[in-house]
This record gives sequence, structure tokens and C-alpha cells, in this order.
Amino acid sequence: MSDPANTGPDPGNQDGQGSGDRSSEWITGLNLDDQTRQAISKFDGAEALAKSYVQLESKLGKTAQFPGEGATEEEWLAFFNKAGRPESPDGYQLQMPGLPEGMKADEEFFSKFKEAAHRSGLTSRQARSLFDWYNRYTGDRYQTERTARQTETKQVMDKLKAEVPDFENELNLTRRLVDHVGGQDFKDWLNKTGFGNDPQAFHFLNKLAHMVGEDVFEEGEPAGGGERESGVFDYDKMRSIKKVINEA
Repeated sequence: MSDPANTGPDPGNQDGQGSGDRSSEWITGLNLDDQTRQAISKFDGAEALAKSYVQLESKLGKTAQFPGEGATEEEWLAFFNKAGRPESPDGYQLQMPGLPEGMKADEEFFSKFKEAAHRSGLTSRQARSLFDWYNRYTGDRYQTERTARQTETKQVMDKLKAEVPDFENELNLTRRLVDHVGGQDFKDWLNKTGFGNDPQAFHFLNKLAHMVGEDVFEEGEPAGGGERESGVFDYDKMRSIKKVINEA
């Protein structure tokens, strides 16, 4: 005698093949390729797929899409703005780092950098990272060169001290010549070009100082009478030396 509970097909599956995976039944009948069918099979139904698509569209709308080949200037500008570029160069929050002793901040570069960063579409983070790297690099390089100059100066001074008798007095005499004849512009040129640390330049200027004569740089009564102003160069004596040089 048969068991009435086990007669007839499964009410949940009229074809009698078992219940199966009912989560993807909604895909049945859709004209899809296997790859697409596999991709959307994780959704419980069309409603879940639709919600996921709306969320994706919303995310894509907030994401900057990289312009393709042949993009217009307007498309690039829109991309830069959406990617996080400030509205203007002044929008970059950049801070000048601590500089090595003797190094001056280049305010013009500071302004030009922000303009170039804005034209290039850099975000605030990108511009700040690049700006900080550049200043660290230039600061380290300046310090290295400054140390090298100090070392070179010491080596030159030690060499001259060994070569020139009574070096300190000769150095002071030569410095007075540079101060009164060359002036600040000449001193700046000596420092900038490195000739100020050149032994040959020192010997030349020292010899010239002796030709002019120590009394040229001291107080005293000038040849034409009257009082000589302290520290003023004696142009009359210099002209007489120039005459001697020209007639030699």
C-alpha cells in the first residue's frame, strides 16, 4: 500500500526535477550571453539589480573620468576641477619650510610655482608634496655648496698664511683697497664668482694695494691742503700712479 504523502510530483517543482536554486530563476528567459548571465546571477532579482545600477551611476557621477585622446581644453579643465584642483592658484595651501642659514626665500618662485601647478591640474596634495620635495632638495644642495665654499676658503687662507709673511696685515691692507676702490658691487662680484678665494686674485690686489700705498687709506693732509675725510680714497695719488703705469 502506497504512502499518500509521497505520491505525485513535488508541488514546488512541477517538472519533478527537484527545487534547485530559485535565486536565479528570474534570469530565465532573458536573452543574455553566458558571461553576463554569470555576472548578474548574484542578484536576487531585477529589483536588486536595478538598485545596484543606480548606486553605481551615482558613484560614477562623483568620480573624475580621465579625458580620452582628443579631449578639448574644457574637458581637461572640468577633469582637473573634479579631481580636486583648487579654483585658483591662491587655493594651494603651501608653506615655506625652514631654510638653511644664509639662504633667502624666493618669493617669486613661490608665486610662479602655484601658477604652474594650477595650469598643470595638480591637486592640493600633489602640489604640496612636489613643493616640499623641491625645497628640501634646494635646501640640502645649498647647505652642501655652502659647506664646500667654507672648506675651500679655509684651505685658501691656510695656504696664503703659509706663503705671505705678516699675512693678517697684508689681508687688511688688501681689504681696504677693495672697500675704497672697488666698493660693495666689486666685493659682491668677488664673492659671487669665487675670485675672492683665489690666491692669484689676492696677490694681484695686494700688490696693487702696495702700489697705491698705505697712506692713501689713512687720515692726513691732502696734497692740495685742507683736511682729508677719514677713509676717503686719494684720487690725486691714484691718478699719479695711473700716469706712471701709462708711461711705462
